[in-house]
Amino acid sequence: MEKLGARAQAAVTDALYFLLIVTGVSVLLFTFSNTYGNSVSTKVTTNHNTTFAADALKTILYSSTPRDPQKSLYAPATEIEVDHLLAFIKEDYSDDSELLPQTKEVLAKDIIGILAPIATNYDYAFYVSVVEEKFVFVFLKTTDVANRVVNYYFCGQNSDYRDFKEKLSKLLVNVGETSSSSSRIKLSLADASGGISAGTNSQVDLVIWNATALETFADDGSRHELIDFAGSDWGCTQFNPV
Repeated sequence: MEKLGARAQAAVTDALYFLLIVTGVSVLLFTFSNTYGNSVSTKVTTNHNTTFAADALKTILYSSTPRDPQKSLYAPATEIEVDHLLAFIKEDYSDDSELLPQTKEVLAKDIIGILAPIATNYDYAFYVSVVEEKFVFVFLKTTDVANRVVNYYFCGQNSDYRDFKEKLSKLLVNVGETSSSSSRIKLSLADASGGISAGTNSQVDLVIWNATALETFADDGSRHELIDFAGSDWGCTQFNPV
């Protein structure tokens, strides 16, 4: 009897250990399958957004656009002058290292049109800069999530390069996960003799992120009020694409 009791106790103990092992393996497999699916989904979305940003940037720079912002690209050829947007930007910049308001308007409308497929769910920043010197063009799309209002801004006007770069960097860090694409370009200036300089080390960037309320952050990471892009700190002016 004592042997039978010992065997029975051993059998029960073995069964409990086996049950514990099976339960642990089941939980491990369930956790792995669940997190694996989420990680794959996140990776696919990130890759898709990054690819979209790269393709969108190419499309923006090399798209055809009318030089007159009031004209339609589909107007009769005798009524409009069409050029590649990048060539249009370079030509305007070469005069005085600035972009005219009508050039900014043409560029902004082109950006809005090309990024329209993601406009419902994503915000973005598009900017042209002379590296370590100045921002030539900064365009932001932001969404007032609470009121479902979309705003567009021209920013960085007459701002110190390093100061504005720091503001922009903090903004992009705090919006969460972003997808971006960059492209090096040459922006040249015309000299007094009518020649063209060798060109500056310039860059075009496009950054997109999930539409979210953009708030100021203290050094300790605490949130403050919504960013006032039309205020003096950012040097932005609102743009109405209509």
